[in-house]
Amino acid sequence: MKKKIVFRNYGYRECDSFARFLEKMAAKGWFFRGWRFGMIFEKEAPRKEIYDVEVFPEGDENDVKPEPNTKEYAQYCREAGWELIDSTRKLCVFRKIREDALPIVTERERYENIREAEWKAFRGRLAFTCLMAVSEWYVLFNIDFARNIFSDIWIAVFILWNLYFLKNAARCVSYLLWKTRTEKMLGQGKTPFYGSRVKEISPWKTIQKIISCVVFLGIIAIVLFLADSGTMQMYLVFIVGMILMMVLLPALRPSREWNMLLQVIFAFLIIFIGFSALMVNMAEDSPAAKENTQVIENTYGTGELELTDELEGIFGSARRYSVLLPDGYPRTDDPYDENEIICQVYQSSYQWILDRIYSLYTKEEGEIPPDAEAWEAIETEQNRNKNYTTVKYGDRLLYIIGKKNLDKEEILFIRQALGL
Repeated sequence: MKKKIVFRNYGYRECDSFARFLEKMAAKGWFFRGWRFGMIFEKEAPRKEIYDVEVFPEGDENDVKPEPNTKEYAQYCREAGWELIDSTRKLCVFRKIREDALPIVTERERYENIREAEWKAFRGRLAFTCLMAVSEWYVLFNIDFARNIFSDIWIAVFILWNLYFLKNAARCVSYLLWKTRTEKMLGQGKTPFYGSRVKEISPWKTIQKIISCVVFLGIIAIVLFLADSGTMQMYLVFIVGMILMMVLLPALRPSREWNMLLQVIFAFLIIFIGFSALMVNMAEDSPAAKENTQVIENTYGTGELELTDELEGIFGSARRYSVLLPDGYPRTDDPYDENEIICQVYQSSYQWILDRIYSLYTKEEGEIPPDAEAWEAIETEQNRNKNYTTVKYGDRLLYIIGKKNLDKEEILFIRQALGL
């Protein structure tokens, strides 16, 4: 028998549109047989069929086939003249088998079932994506901004989380509007149509699908173009794991309990493999495995410069150096050598970024350091304890952690070593 798979996804608020779609397919000779990796249709002689799609309130989002309680519900519906074809999550598809079939539920019960299922289906994602979006915005208002703004991966993730939140926020707005409109119709004694009588896909759903595609393509872009090898491996493991879950679970159609268990196992495997890949990558690319230290000899003495961290993105670059000043050269085994300082150099053609970083580093009341003129900078400031110094140039900003009150010779040594 000829079969075909149709990839369509109907939500709880589209029960009537789903039923009308199945009736149109039956009129063309394609009859719905159930879900696997999509909707399965079999070819027969065209005939008129009447379908009813209902939300079973005792179903679960982890259901991928009729569970025992769903089968009991189906038996009750069969006595009312409706045969259960298949079910997934809380959606149940019935076919009318008697001319005198009775309504499965009242209009008020049907509305309450749909309303409750719809709200429970996305409220968790709405809260989670809101939390993640807020946390990403929080970064813009604390010291992590100075590093993350130069990471293309962070920027991409920031955009994707906010898009995903907007998708769920749009769904929430659509739900509230639908809820208000439907309750008004029921109050007037009218029968609501769940879905769209005119369009196969509502504008709200189109927006959600577009955002989902952008988020998915964004993740692929991070993996292929932005991520380093360790991050790429983590994302690849995550994507492969998600694809396997999306393909295998509908194909296997395990029970609710097994479905939940398999999801937990998949999650642990993804975390374990991703973490292992990250550890291996960190071991291979650790600073100890690289020769990043160079001896600096200039007019003001001999010291050492070691590049310990580097980020470069569309907004500029951030580099972290460990600098051993001339008075501390050659290096000793003293881990608290006051002649060893940390220099963070930020470079960007966007002045607002450097201004933002400068304000973050100097938000506490400070003072102008001695020999500040030796920096020949636009602004220079140090904190009260004199162990943090911030220096701003035209397109660069320097943040120094370490030795108190650098003298003029040390300042000039640092400037030559860093090319300031």
